[in-house]
Amino acid sequence: MAKGWCPLCQTTWSNPPGTGCPADGTPLQAIGTLTIVGGAASLDGTLLARSGPNPIGAAVEFLLSQGFQSGDRIEMTGNQSFLDNREVLYIETVRRNLREGTGAA
Repeated sequence: MAKGWCPLCQTTWSNPPGTGCPADGTPLQAIGTLTIVGGAASLDGTLLARSGPNPIGAAVEFLLSQGFQSGDRIEMTGNQSFLDNREVLYIETVRRNLREGTGAA
């Protein structure tokens, strides 16, 4: 499962992305390793989605169009939700994680 990362206090938490940082209340971002396989994308095992008629496919299309690929370390903003009884993270923004030593362990 993707873990939350606070850009303000620069700390990784076990709390889910989109919730408030336990230290300062800043909305947590998701951070981890991207996997794209079989028409679906996930971040440390959490399925990714994007608004549209096919949320799972839309996430893959969006990520590929931005130049991301499996194995990339990324950080993203979005909301945790459920789609067809599966936990998903809806992508709002995404970028490469360039910080060494941060992210879900």
